Amino acid sequence: MKILVLSNGWTTRISGGDEHIIQVAKYWSRNHDVTFIFPSLGYYYVKQLLPKETKVKAYVYNTLLERPLNGFFKILILYLLRILRLLLFSPKHYYDIIVSSSHYPYDVIPAILLKLILPGSKLVVYFHGLSIPYRDFGFSRLVSIMANYLGALLIKLFADLVFVVNKSTANFLLSLGVGESRIFKTDNGVPINEITSAIYGNKVSKKFDGCFIGRLVRYKGIYDLLEVWKAVCKFKPDAKLVICGTGEEAPKIAELLKKKKMEPNVTLLGFVYGKEKYNVSRSP
Repeated sequence: MKILVLSNGWTTRISGGDEHIIQVAKYWSRNHDVTFIFPSLGYYYVKQLLPKETKVKAYVYNTLLERPLNGFFKILILYLLRILRLLLFSPKHYYDIIVSSSHYPYDVIPAILLKLILPGSKLVVYFHGLSIPYRDFGFSRLVSIMANYLGALLIKLFADLVFVVNKSTANFLLSLGVGESRIFKTDNGVPINEITSAIYGNKVSKKFDGCFIGRLVRYKGIYDLLEVWKAVCKFKPDAKLVICGTGEEAPKIAELLKKKKMEPNVTLLGFVYGKEKYNVSRSP
């Protein structure tokens, strides 16, 4: 079976959805012919993550803004450029399955186009859930709401199968009229071997009492975490928190830690991956 995967959401390093589809593709490639479509920025990171023995092919394209970006409007323009660029994409081979790695327009619109120009192919969409900035009531929130619901509507109209990771996401799609037969609940896998190796095969040089791993964006609660940790330090002055990840809020967080004199209690480790993150998140 020939599978074509669109993964177009890359801006700064890697998100949970990006990580998921890369790991899944490793297993798909054992028995199927898997090809990715990546923007050049995404491929720059992916080629460092995929083992050399993984039989995954890649079509890499470029736009005028393929570099790490922060800022809502810059990223919005980047996504629009990627959609426009992929409207010109003409596949050289037939693919049985077209996979959109997210429900966002930058993935699902090109995926729908490919489904339409490849008669008989099936469209599979990953829907990881709605992602709307809950504290931002301005233009960026409006655009986010529109993008999420547009993606959900396109799923309803064109997707042959939707992968969801929890019941609430499945119920949301059902409420929009997506047929139950098209929704498949799957769980995010756990790399047991990597975790076991980190726990038993490495020594931890520094112990942390708490650990955050994820993109440093406001809606993931990173500022709430700092407030909680400030309260923790009142009861345990030497409590240590490690924050792993990069994102648009990273400079502000570093400045806030300095302002609140929390630097002795909070370590910003930056981007970590694979065994390193399991090693950091455990106690010795």
